[in-house]
Amino acid sequence: MVESPTDNLRREMTQRLTDLDARVTQRFELEEKERSNALAAQDKRLELLNELRTGVMTRAEYEAKHKAIEDRLRAVEKLAWMAAGAGGIIGAILGALTRLIH
Repeated sequence: MVESPTDNLRREMTQRLTDLDARVTQRFELEEKERSNALAAQDKRLELLNELRTGVMTRAEYEAKHKAIEDRLRAVEKLAWMAAGAGGIIGAILGALTRLIH
């Protein structure tokens, strides 16, 4: 049987629509994959940001820890001065005893 121009046009249009549908479907699938990848990357960045935030001290926490360190340092300095003073006193006593004995 001989195809009419209408049949030929119908077949050509059907093929074009089928090709267009395949390209559109492929494009949507590609965009969905890219969107999924972008969301996964964003989730990872947010997770890392949350981990970073948990490791960061607030100003109040920093000041409290800094004050504790300063207090410890003052206590050590006080002990050092006391030890130096005690050493001086002991040295003076030993010097006096030595002079008394000789």
